Amino acid sequence: MPPKSSAPTRKRNKDAEIQDGVRLQFSHAFGVHGPIRDNCFFIKAENNSGDEKEALLFPIGQKLCLYWAEDNEMSFFAGTMPNVCAMLGMATSPNSKFVAVCEQCNPSPNKGAQCTVYLIKNRKKLKNVVTPPQKEDFVNCCFSGDSKLLVTVSNGPYRNMIVWDWASATKPMKHQIALGQVFVTRVSSPLNNPPGVLQLVTSGPCHLRVWNISGDNPIKSQIIYKEHENFVDHCWLALDGGIQRMAAVTEGALAPNSNQRFGSVLLCQSIDEDKFIDYRRTMTVVLQGNTQIKTIAKSSRGFIVGGTNGFFSVYEKTDDRKDPYMHIKYFYCGRESFQSIR
Repeated sequence: MPPKSSAPTRKRNKDAEIQDGVRLQFSHAFGVHGPIRDNCFFIKAENNSGDEKEALLFPIGQKLCLYWAEDNEMSFFAGTMPNVCAMLGMATSPNSKFVAVCEQCNPSPNKGAQCTVYLIKNRKKLKNVVTPPQKEDFVNCCFSGDSKLLVTVSNGPYRNMIVWDWASATKPMKHQIALGQVFVTRVSSPLNNPPGVLQLVTSGPCHLRVWNISGDNPIKSQIIYKEHENFVDHCWLALDGGIQRMAAVTEGALAPNSNQRFGSVLLCQSIDEDKFIDYRRTMTVVLQGNTQIKTIAKSSRGFIVGGTNGFFSVYEKTDDRKDPYMHIKYFYCGRESFQSIR
């Protein structure tokens, strides 16, 4: 052990911490930073030996890391700024090359927030960091289908949704949308956008909306579903004959004059003529006790719904054009709460 000092000096140096001449290198960490909506991703990445294998990407504390279960190896991302005190959101790019992190900053030197993009291959921070025009936190982010644009959503008093040309060092901000009182739980973009159009979908309490952004033209906003329900999550499903489908879930509520809770899965799809998203049908989810739906995720055969009280429900694709997805099974596994599924 090094001798104690009355006034130790500390210096951040990439992944190392130097104190009294002793360097501490990050080696292993346990747990996942839970409050982040999407807090884990499976992705192909080179391990410490240079072999490309499937790894789990997740945040812990103020760090991002990759974990290769097969080799029991971990690697930490470098470049986290000393003013970062928390991570509030993250997203990987569709081309699997980048990861964006919504970071909350200390009051000094930069009060507010920033969204940092990291290159997954070498785990290094890129120079392009976007910051909000007002002092507020970014809580949601996503990449466009071609991975060239980055979208951030803030939860402060201004509540802006901003589209960034994140690779540009001169004028990164492209569009700014004032959300007003709308609270967004997720923002996403389909892999296949209409030609010349950036399509975004946002969901939240009493809110499920599609946004179409095209050049300097006015931004078009379309409410997909008008019922006043809490849309907790949505996801894009596998392409089916060129048709882009999306599924959104509601938290669930008591039926009128009943003690039974019901949630909903809304199925939407692109319209053939212009590829915009349109509501198609609703699937009812029967919930036990006080169970609430929290998340939905695409699977290889359809999609999966998860919630509180260990609620887990599986849906698979069918050949029926009117009913393209069928409920297969559900179960409850204790008191766990599924907040994110991958």
